[in-house]
Amino acid sequence: ALPILAASLVEHVVADSGAFLKGAVLQEIGKNIYTIKDVVGEIRDKETRRRLAVLPYELHFKEPLPENVKLVTEFAKKTGDYPSLSATDIKVLALTYQLAAEHIGVAHL
Repeated sequence: ALPILAASLVEHVVADSGAFLKGAVLQEIGKNIYTIKDVVGEIRDKETRRRLAVLPYELHFKEPLPENVKLVTEFAKKTGDYPSLSATDIKVLALTYQLAAEHIGVAHL
């Protein structure tokens, strides 16, 4: 496989437990990888926990602000997605929204 050029990487990636369970090569997708503590807490299998201990990139832990959790919760209720989302899912989505708001703005959303 050809190496991916740094210019093709997105600036920020928010990962949920599925990314870590599948062993996604997140450093080939984005420059800054974020998650929340609850995501890592969901991971129980030893192999994935071992991989998390030796990631080839820095994993940034950042919690979403309460107002963003509230906004995402209300939006998920309007779309009908709320019953199928866990509290962790809501927080991951809220962090994604928060990073978008901080770095590119949310007028387009």
